Amino acid sequence: MIGNVEMPHAFWLTIGMARKVGLNLQEALVEGWLTRRDLTQMVDGCTSCAHHVSCTRWLAMPGEAPLPAYCQNKPRLEAIQFRP
Repeated sequence: MIGNVEMPHAFWLTIGMARKVGLNLQEALVEGWLTRRDLTQMVDGCTSCAHHVSCTRWLAMPGEAPLPAYCQNKPRLEAIQFRP
């Protein structure tokens, strides 16, 4: 992640995707539902994804919405979202 030119954009897309489904990744880190390594892997996955334009459009839609099927982070975000 460090030194990757795309990291800032991918980081904010990852945070935005989480917020769009009602998740606060900082809170998830503090509460232990997510590790720093998990977050790094999520951002790295977003960095290598070809759907940045689609994600940006999805994020621009008003209100909460289910994660799109193409999102590589969907399984992790849903696991945090639907934790017991």
